[in-house]
Amino acid sequence: MSEVNKLTIGGRVKMVRGDMKLIEFAQFIGIGKSSISRYENNQGSPDAVFITALYEKCGVEPLWLLTGKGESGMQLSPREATLIHNYRAIPNEEGKRYVEQSAQITAKADKDETKPRMEKKKVG
Repeated sequence: MSEVNKLTIGGRVKMVRGDMKLIEFAQFIGIGKSSISRYENNQGSPDAVFITALYEKCGVEPLWLLTGKGESGMQLSPREATLIHNYRAIPNEEGKRYVEQSAQITAKADKDETKPRMEKKKVG
């Protein structure tokens, strides 16, 4: 993500959204994407519904969002929070299978990172 202006409310909203697409973020928060776009572009101040949703879904501290003072309080990115929310909504047996699959994917990624890389020899 490109550097955002963290000195504005809009910049802080963009910072919370991170690399999530606007439509994904809007669906996750439960706020219209045009409202979020206006907030990000500093074309209006977030209303109480938006501020409350950010606090409830992401742990974003309202004072930080509005003033930039204090800590953001954000413990999970919206993408991480969505992943956890979706996981909690699936049945136990299916959830167990997804956890096992994610562990296998992580182990494979870790193994690929430690695998020595073969250098290509120049011909001629």
